[in-house]
Amino acid sequence: MVTDVAGLPLAVFVADCVPVYLFDPQRRATGLVHAGREGTRQQVGPKALHVLTREFGSRPGDVHALIGPSAGPCCYEVSTAIAQDFARAGLPVRGRHLDLWQANARQLVAAGVPEEQVAISGMCTICDGRFHSYRRDGGSARNMALLAL
Repeated sequence: MVTDVAGLPLAVFVADCVPVYLFDPQRRATGLVHAGREGTRQQVGPKALHVLTREFGSRPGDVHALIGPSAGPCCYEVSTAIAQDFARAGLPVRGRHLDLWQANARQLVAAGVPEEQVAISGMCTICDGRFHSYRRDGGSARNMALLAL
């Protein structure tokens, strides 16, 4: 989702998936995406950046990004087949642990967002304890990622 309307909140619900926040202070535009394993694999962050560029004239060099609380590389363990698939795609993997934080950050940098303008919260929903985690807690609860100008 993207907007340049002040006061219009964007929201996505995540359990262990990555919320990616985008903000262009020059064009006063924002974007918020749900980047789970498949969304990351499909480069949803750079795609949202492209929409900001097309719709609002944002320049990637002006955009700031935050990789929000989500399953961290410390705890996000997947099957060998999924880990191998990620590795073949050039995405960061440590054994069977996916690093969606670095994967999303690297994709945004490759799309033109300056590295110093990409922040990673570093809060793992699985082991941190401050957020709901589907992998840790099960159930249907979700965390809401919210962004507004």
